[in-house]
Amino acid sequence: TIHIVFGSLALLSGALVLLLKKGNALHQRIGKLYFMTGFLGTIFSLIIASSPNHYNLFLFTIGILTLYFLLGGFFAFKINKKQLKILALTMIVTAVVMILYALYLLYKGRITSGIILIFFGLLGTANAYLVDYRIIIKQSGKITINKRISLHIGKMIGSYIAMSTAFVVVNNIFYFRILNWILPAIIGSFLIRHYLRTNGKRKKQGAV
Repeated sequence: TIHIVFGSLALLSGALVLLLKKGNALHQRIGKLYFMTGFLGTIFSLIIASSPNHYNLFLFTIGILTLYFLLGGFFAFKINKKQLKILALTMIVTAVVMILYALYLLYKGRITSGIILIFFGLLGTANAYLVDYRIIIKQSGKITINKRISLHIGKMIGSYIAMSTAFVVVNNIFYFRILNWILPAIIGSFLIRHYLRTNGKRKKQGAV
């Protein structure tokens, strides 16, 4: 019950953050509420999903991804390259374990569980390598403010995608079940692209 309360608050506050004007005091306050409720809800869901009587592989893997995105996004303006590298490596190591276990599940005939683990393992690895490593860690010099903003946008919306996916899959919101899996990611990816473009336009206007 506790994780449902925190999860619901996170989904509501996250939706507000997406609608609010970015960068002002209200955005920051609601954003902190989203982080705290999302973080606590995810911790409780991980505990529940790994307990013997409520074991749920899907919720556990979603929880791992959500924590990765939440921590990276919330601390994007404070994190240094070394800390980001630790976060990215932790995600990659976790993803490798997930994929190896997925192969074992596939071998045992548990096709659905195996595919879920592979999907989320590859998603976490791709973000950690393509975004954290190639765009930020690998580049020389300090992390620029624009890269921090991009990191914040991508990871915070990424965490909302993960939580939204968990919600619609568990509750089977859409008649066509495949939509439960892909629609949050499609909408979230569009929002990430939109806000990154908006940030890019503001940067160009500020340079004029």
